[in-house]
Amino acid sequence: MKEKLTKRTFAFFIAMVMLIGSIPIIGASAAYGGKCGANATWQLDNYGTLTISGTGDMYNYGYDRDKKESIDAPWHNYNYIKTIEIKEGITSIGEYAFEECKNATRVVIPNSVKTIGNSAFAYCERLSDVVIPNAVEKIGGSAFEVCKALKSVTIPDSVNFIGPWAFTGCTNLESITLPNHPIAIWQEVFSYTAYYNDESNWKDDVLYVGNHLIKAQKTISGKYNILNGTKSIAAQAFLHCVDLTEVTIPEGITEMMFGTFGFCEKLEKVVLPKSVSKISQPPFYGCTNLSELTVLNSDCEIWDSDNTFDPELETIVGFPGSTAEQYAEKYGRTFVALDESSYSCSHICHKGGIVKLLYKILLIFYKLLGINQVCSCGAYHY
Repeated sequence: MKEKLTKRTFAFFIAMVMLIGSIPIIGASAAYGGKCGANATWQLDNYGTLTISGTGDMYNYGYDRDKKESIDAPWHNYNYIKTIEIKEGITSIGEYAFEECKNATRVVIPNSVKTIGNSAFAYCERLSDVVIPNAVEKIGGSAFEVCKALKSVTIPDSVNFIGPWAFTGCTNLESITLPNHPIAIWQEVFSYTAYYNDESNWKDDVLYVGNHLIKAQKTISGKYNILNGTKSIAAQAFLHCVDLTEVTIPEGITEMMFGTFGFCEKLEKVVLPKSVSKISQPPFYGCTNLSELTVLNSDCEIWDSDNTFDPELETIVGFPGSTAEQYAEKYGRTFVALDESSYSCSHICHKGGIVKLLYKILLIFYKLLGINQVCSCGAYHY
């Protein structure tokens, strides 16, 4: 009897040791850790908090073109991460750093971060709490793609670049705030979000977020006047709007993005207002009937390639000595010089009511006399 009791006591003791050993000790040090940047380290505790500390940039992960292999973040296979805390001093969140942290619900981003890399938080499907600090300048492509639990996001004033598909597939994202200044917005940034899917947010087949034009439906036709006060037009915003025949671009737009009017096959003439200071990679590719482009900014930065515009664009209109003239001469396009004195109307055309009406009548009169006039805001082109 005594021997049986001793065996039972020993078995009970062993079971308790095993049970206690499986319970995390409160205040225990990090379970895992290592380097994640030249001067950055990571620690993951037993409770699912992943902490990034140090200074400078994190490493980028994902496909390494030089090594021709995919490199996962060192914490990639730990599926119990719930909180991601990035400490002050880190300046860049690496590409693919936290991709598919599917159980993470919260991330803390410090004011020292300037860049959020491509796919940094992609497919963090339970991530519901994200505050982007007013220091971040660039949000990379697919940075928050398919973060299905996100309901709202505020892009701070510091941001000047949002990469393609940055918030695509965030199906519960219904509230989006963008700064009231020009931003380089790439294609499909907010596609298939709750905001995008809400038909009431589309006006005349066009989706705006604040003062930024994000997307036009392919069904748009005829002439479209982009709203006055618009700060940015997203890349590929009018892609495949094959029945768009004319577009008015207001003063205030600063950059023509890649494929903004791609395959708008019925566009024939476009006037870029003086505020447009940069023409990026081909904004009008596939516009086979676009034969004339007017560039009213003499110092406009034009992407230096013969492919910036399709071969069908034969005539570029601008001021003598302008970058438009230099581009036309370099790539064998016909250049038509404008008279600077014809562009003193901007103080008039931005007025409303009878003043604007009288000025329009004057422009029609000029047209009848065969005098070419173009409003500096691009509103009227005769």
